[in-house]
Order: sequence, then C-alpha cells, then structure tokens
Amino acid sequence: MYSAAALDSRIGIVDDDAAPELPSLPDLLATSSSSVVPSSTFAKPEFSAYLSHLTDLPLSEIEAEPTTLSSSSAQLTNALTTLCHTSYPTFLSLHATTSTLSSSLSSLSSSLDGLLSALPALEASARSFAQETREIQKDRRKAGLVLEQHDKLHDVLSLPMLLDSCVRNHNYNEALLLANHAAGLAQRFPANALVQSVKGEGLVFAEGIPHTTARRVVGDFSPAMETAAAFDSRIGIVDDDAAPELPSLPDLLATSSSSAVPSSTFAKPEFSAYLSHLTDLPLSEIEAEPTTLSSSSAQLTNALTTLCHTSYPTFLSLHATTSTLSSSLSSLSSSLDGLLSALPALEASARSFAQETREIQKDRRKAGLVLEQHDKLHDVLSLPMLLDSCVRNHNYNEALLLANHAAGLAQRFPANALVQSVKGECDARVEAMLAQLLGTLREHAKLPALFRAVSFLRKTAVLDERALALAFLAGRVAYLDSALAAAATDRRPAADSTDADAHARWLKRHIDVWREGVHDAVTQYTAIFLERASPPAPSAPAALHTLLRLFAAAHVQALLARLRATLPRVADAALLHALLTQLTYCAASFARVGLDFRALLAPPFVAAVRGTVTRALADAAAAWAARLAFVRGVPPKRPAQLFLLGAAPAAGAATATATAATAGAHPPPVPTPAQRAALQTAPPHVPPPILAAYPPLAAYTNAVLGALNGLRLLAPVALYPALADALARTVAAGGGEALVRYARERAWLGARKGEEDGEGEREREREDAEVLRAVGTVYFEVFVPFVGRALAEGVYGRPVDDAVGELVEGVRKEWDELFAAVTEG
Repeated sequence: MYSAAALDSRIGIVDDDAAPELPSLPDLLATSSSSVVPSSTFAKPEFSAYLSHLTDLPLSEIEAEPTTLSSSSAQLTNALTTLCHTSYPTFLSLHATTSTLSSSLSSLSSSLDGLLSALPALEASARSFAQETREIQKDRRKAGLVLEQHDKLHDVLSLPMLLDSCVRNHNYNEALLLANHAAGLAQRFPANALVQSVKGEGLVFAEGIPHTTARRVVGDFSPAMETAAAFDSRIGIVDDDAAPELPSLPDLLATSSSSAVPSSTFAKPEFSAYLSHLTDLPLSEIEAEPTTLSSSSAQLTNALTTLCHTSYPTFLSLHATTSTLSSSLSSLSSSLDGLLSALPALEASARSFAQETREIQKDRRKAGLVLEQHDKLHDVLSLPMLLDSCVRNHNYNEALLLANHAAGLAQRFPANALVQSVKGECDARVEAMLAQLLGTLREHAKLPALFRAVSFLRKTAVLDERALALAFLAGRVAYLDSALAAAATDRRPAADSTDADAHARWLKRHIDVWREGVHDAVTQYTAIFLERASPPAPSAPAALHTLLRLFAAAHVQALLARLRATLPRVADAALLHALLTQLTYCAASFARVGLDFRALLAPPFVAAVRGTVTRALADAAAAWAARLAFVRGVPPKRPAQLFLLGAAPAAGAATATATAATAGAHPPPVPTPAQRAALQTAPPHVPPPILAAYPPLAAYTNAVLGALNGLRLLAPVALYPALADALARTVAAGGGEALVRYARERAWLGARKGEEDGEGEREREREDAEVLRAVGTVYFEVFVPFVGRALAEGVYGRPVDDAVGELVEGVRKEWDELFAAVTEG
C-alpha cells in the first residue's frame, strides 16, 4: 500500500498552497545584476503596468518595442524644447507667483510669532472664563440630563408605589418582580443615593410579601448614600448654554493692530483650518513651524519649476480651452439676453395658463383627495347598504352598531352634507328595522323572539318603557285578533244555522285560540316588563301593571260578549257542559298568572241554560197543543182515538161501533189512591207507568224529561225558581189550556152530522166523556206532580214546593167546570 503523500507524488498531484511562490517579473529585473536602472523604478505601478502590457504583446511586437521607445523619447525631447521656447511668459508668471507666495509665507511666519506671544495671555483669560462658567454649565447639564432621563427617573421613582399597590392587591408575583428590579438597580448603581432610597422604600413595602415568596427576592436592601456632588460628577452634567461665547482666533488676529496680513485673509476657511491646526500643536512644534513653512515654500518653488518643464502641453490645452470657453460664454450671454426678453411673454402665458387651469386643478385636487380617501369614503357610503343587509338578515345588534357609528360621524361632522345624507339613509333603515321589530310583535312568536325584539327596541331608545309596553300589547292584540279571525273564517257556522254542534265546535276552537293567545301574551308581558331587575323609573311598575290589567279585562269582556252571543245557539245541555268545563280549566290556568275569571262565567251560561230549558219546555208544550188542535180540512179525532193506545181514526159507523166496543171492553186507566200515594215516594226520575197508556201524554212527558235530563248536566242553583216558574207556565198555559180548549170545542161532534141519533150515539158520547175525564185526571194528578218532582228532586235534589200546583190550580178548576158541562150535555 502507498501512503497518501506518496500516491499524490506518484500521480503528479501538487498542493497549490504548499508549492513555492514564483517571483514576479519586476522582482527579477530588480535583482538582476546587469540592470542599469535603479531598483526603485521597478516598484512604481506605471512600470508594473508597462510590463503587463509587454506580456500581452506577441513576440514580433516585443522585438520592435525598443525602436518604438527610442522614437517616442525623441519626440518628447523635441516637444519639451518647443514648450520651453513658447511658454517662457508663463514660466516667468509662475516665478513671480512663487516669489509672492514666499513673501506671503514670510509675513504669515511673523504673524504666527505675534500670535504665539499673545497665546499665554489668551489662555489665561480663557481659563478664568471657563472657571467662572463651569458651575453654571454643570447645573445646566444636570437639568438637561434629568429632563432627558425624565421617563426612566419616573419609572424608578414609581417602583415603591407600584410595589405597595401589588402587595395591597395580593399580586405577589408582580410585587416580587418589582422588588427584584429595585434590587438589580441598587446593585448596578451602588453609589447612587436616589436608587438606594428607592430600594429602601421598596424594602418597606416588600415586608408585606409572604415569607415563602419573599425568599426569592434577589439581593439585599441595605441602601448606600451618595452625595449630590458625587452624582453630578459621576454623570458629568455640564451646562453649555450658560457659558458666554468666546471670540475665535481669526477674529482676534483680524482685530490685532500689529498684523501685517490683510484682514480678508483671516476670513478664508483655509486660514481658519490652519489656525485650528496650530492650536492643536504643542509649543515646540509651533516654534519650529516657520522653518517648516520656509522649506515647504522652497519645495513648492522647485515643484512649480518642474511642472513648467513637464506640463507645458497641459498649459496649451488650458489656453485653448479658455479661448473656447470665452466664446461659449459670449454665445451664452447673447442667448440669455434673448431668454430675458422672452420671459415677460412667457410669464404672461404662464399666468393665463394657471388662471385657465385653476378650476381643473381644483377638481383634480378634489379627485385626488377622494382617491386618497377612497377606502374611508367607501366605508362611510356603504353604511346604509350594510345596515339594510343587517336589517334584512335580522342582525339587529350589528345594525344598531352601524347606526350608532353613523350618528357619531354626523355629530363629528355636522356641516358635511355627505355625512348627513348617509345618516339620513341610515335613519331610514333604522326606521325600517323598528317597523320590522314592531311587526315581530304582531307575529306568531315565542318568548325568546319577543324578548329579543323588545331588547333591541329598548336599545334604540325611541320608545320609553310605558310606550314600549303599550306597543307590545298592541302587537299581541293584533296577532290575537288575526288568529281569532282566521279561526272564525275557518269553522264558524252561518248566523242562521241551527246546528248546535257546529256552533259548539266553533266556540270551542275560539276559546282554545283565545286561551293560548291571551295566556301567552300575559306571561310574555310579565317576563319581559314586570320581572326586570331594575325598572327604568319608580312610576313605571304601576303604569305597566295598569296596562296589563286593561289588556286582560278587555279580552275577558270580549270573550264574555262572544259567549253571550253564541251560547244561546248551543241548545244542547251536554255541549254547554263541555264548554263550561273547558272555560273552567282555562280560567284555572289563568289564575296562576293572577287572572281568575271563573266568577264571570256564570251569567252567560245561566242565561244560556235558562233559554235552552225554557225553549225545550215551550217546544214540548207546543207539540202537545199541536196534537190537540183542530186543522181545517182534516177530520178530527175522537178522544178515544187520540189518547188511547191502539185506537184507529174514525172512518164510518162500523169503525165507530168497533171503537166503542173496544172502549167498553177496556175502559181508560185512571190512578188509584194507592198509585197516587206511591207517586210521592217513587224515584223522581222514573215516570209513572200509567202515562204510557196515553201516547200523546207519554210523548209530552218524554219531551219534558229530555229537557230536564239535559239540565241535570248543568243545573245552576240560582236558576231553579225561574225554571220552576217556566215549567208551571208551560204545563198550565201550554198543556192544560190546550186540553181544556180541546174538550170545550168538541169538533168531532160535527163530523157525525147525518147519522141516526139513537142509543149508540149517546153511548159513544159517554165513552168520549169517560176518556176525557181519565186524560184530565192523569194529566192533573199524575203528569203535573211528576214533572214538578222531576225538576225539584230529580235535578236540584230539593223538596217540592207548590209553585207548579198553584199555577195549574186555575186551569184545573176550569177543566172541572167544563167537564161537568160536557157530562150533562
């Protein structure tokens, strides 16, 4: 195996950094023993550049280069000779200038000697003035430093107060940080009395930090004092503004009477710079300065002589250039004269142009200002559109923020028509939002939506609390009216309809809608307006309660009016009972919110029940009277045919004979004394069996019992006297008088005209009289007492009074008298 170095040597790899550096061509020429040129020549950059030029030339040109250099040297020699012959005036002028400069330097040397002699006195005066102004400068520097470091000093001085506040508020972490900061300042500035005093105050307030926390405080709190003078000396405060301004050295030399140099020389910046240089030199160098200036003058003279010999082409070029510049300046002067003559017309044209373009510039400035403030203007102009979008999307909170922003802009810029126009459009959108919120109060909405709408209405501050409550109730009234109107349109029967079920269904639906709407309105109003934690004014709760009472009373009265108008059309007692039960539950639910109106339900239902039962009794009496009435053109029925079970209509002598035989074989039943006695103890709701023997009377009984059975479902106690009177009047005036009228008229006698009068006819008349007597006996002694007991005991569970018997007694007497006359006839 080869080593790495051996391998590199074998394959010819050479490290550039390790290879020895080859000498350059100037170095080789300088070290050459055959060279006649001084070695310093080879170090010049011009020689190195010429050698680089030679290395770039081909071999033929390098061989011809000595000849070229010889010819160039001859040309330069001829040019120098010509320059010396032609430019000797210039050389003479340069010599005179050099002589003048030498004399000026001599004068300057003498001036410098006088200056050096005056310097000790000047230095003493300056020291005295500096000593006098030192204290003033020191105080001024102090004040300037304090003013410059005011914020930092304020932060340091406020550390104890902040530390005390943190300890009082138990913010021990912040207190610990402040205490550590004060300790760090004290460590950094151990000799500063102010910092040590701040640290001492921090130690007093840090005693309130708990022990476990205070152990983490860095450093100790032992303050060190420092005098104010030491502090001023340490920070180096000097007041520069208080020191009087000293005259400069050129001014002193210019005012010196011993100076031989013109005063204008001292005003030159070169002289001031030279004097500044002299003031920085030590005394030994200042004393040697005249000798230095003399040697410098001699060197300058030699340099100028050499320059004249070597740079005469430059002087020639400068002369040509000066001539050209003179002619150019003449041309420029003539051009400037033409320009000056044209300036008045140009100025007039410029003024006319400025006058014509003033409005355009004004519009342009306006347009530029608008373009510069485009974003802000766009934000302002888009406020109505954003507000409208928020209102449409029900983002009322953002809409109120935008409206408040528009109002703020209008207050800040009251004279800006654009801002006022934007505010007007925003106000229109806010009014639309208010209308939308008020419209929400008229819609079918639950408590959260209504509470949100009222909250936003409160934020607008357009309505006070009482007006807002009134608007809320008005909205709920509108919604309730629309709901009731929809229910009425959907299911309400015609006004002349006699369908009690239809009227009952509609009234039930009306009550449901009314209950839901009013109950929701009361509970929502209570939650939104009456249960607020802090009312806006002391008089507000009373007014708000008054509005709720008026709302509830108005709707309860409306419901009662609807009941009074509709209940008479509900003739079924079962339907009335169902409606009353529904309203009772409704009133009980309203009692939980303080609106119990159960006591107000009795009058309309009592009136409805009274009308229904009275009408049913009157209809039953009318049907009974219609059976007994005579109709023209229709053959009347005999009593046996009309009242007895199984009788047939009169159709001739044979039929009449058969009916008489049937009546004789089965005499009409009459109550026995035992049956009369049992009638008083029998159940009041079970009709006597004897009434079934007389179909018309049984039908009349069923009709009366149907009315009383309906009354049992809903029997107002206060209605008993009126119903008893109505029952007595219908039984007496309706049923009894109809029976008397039937017996008095005896129209069936005329139907037998033309028949042979004989024993058979008299037999039939006796049978008719017997049937009439039996019907009257059953009517007045069985039917009338039974219906009286059915009403009193069967419905109301109270003892029977004589109200029915007293009213029927007159009809009974008339019947007995009429029956006696019929029997005698």
